[in-house]
Amino acid sequence: ATEMFHQMKHFYRSAWTDDIPFLVALYPIPGQRGVSTATPHANSLCVGVLTDETRYIERMGVVLHEMCHVLYKEQLKEFQYQMEQWFDENPSLYKSYAANFFDEALATAIGNGWAYKKLSGSFDEKDWYNNPYINGFAKSLYPLVEEYMDKKQHIDQAFVDQAIALFEAKFPATRTDYGILLNRVSIYNDAETAAERANIFQTLGEHFQLTSVNSSSPILAPRNLEALEKSNQTQLIIIDKNQQETLNALKNIFPQLDKVKAVQLKTNALFSFYDESNRPIIILYTLDPQGMKTLVQKMKTLNYFSEKEMIQQ
Repeated sequence: ATEMFHQMKHFYRSAWTDDIPFLVALYPIPGQRGVSTATPHANSLCVGVLTDETRYIERMGVVLHEMCHVLYKEQLKEFQYQMEQWFDENPSLYKSYAANFFDEALATAIGNGWAYKKLSGSFDEKDWYNNPYINGFAKSLYPLVEEYMDKKQHIDQAFVDQAIALFEAKFPATRTDYGILLNRVSIYNDAETAAERANIFQTLGEHFQLTSVNSSSPILAPRNLEALEKSNQTQLIIIDKNQQETLNALKNIFPQLDKVKAVQLKTNALFSFYDESNRPIIILYTLDPQGMKTLVQKMKTLNYFSEKEMIQQ
């Protein structure tokens, strides 16, 4: 395991020093089957272990998986900056999504894939992670990870470029997946009270995981209109007041809305499209108190939006 750790450290170009040991704390979970978790806390790793399980090598892979997160976080600062540049300079429309999953998928490919095979002598055919994007990305990355590890190479631009290409090939529908798009989102609304704001987050949170959220109100405030033009992540606009005035203002930012006909605005409507800057835009246009809830449920049911249509049916 020590030799594997040094290979991992070299691969990541981590600044972690050998004089800081890792402390692994195991906590018992009664039973043979179930869900266990593991989290890194600096040099302390907290790992749940089922008391009646016998998959010791698999558990060791989990420990190394968590070490990978620490090594990733402790990469040399200049290399972190360099790697960000490699992602930014890649022309793929999927680069930001690959970047968001890169840390977790890489740790999974190394700990649950490469390390497991090194320790057991065989490849683990089971799922490695209870998330289709992370599991799929990790398994796609595995051959590349194994090649770099065996050659004792560290992450370079070619690795990053291939990782982005692998993600794009594995998940071509990512760009229209509401679950992914709402993971990091800027929300614009006209909520006037804390209760109204809480309702927005509760309604969205019932169906989607919101990891990084910026919330701004009112929509037509100059600073928020400016943010709507410049913010890079998903733009979610909830129009439930001043509908016509708000929509007219948004047409100045999103000329695509000129195509919308008046008859289409007589009912609740879900708009989803990419703007001229290639940013995902989602608009919940509601006319009744239950409108937002109805449209959020619609997003969950559809799962993906059609790039051929602005108003999703």
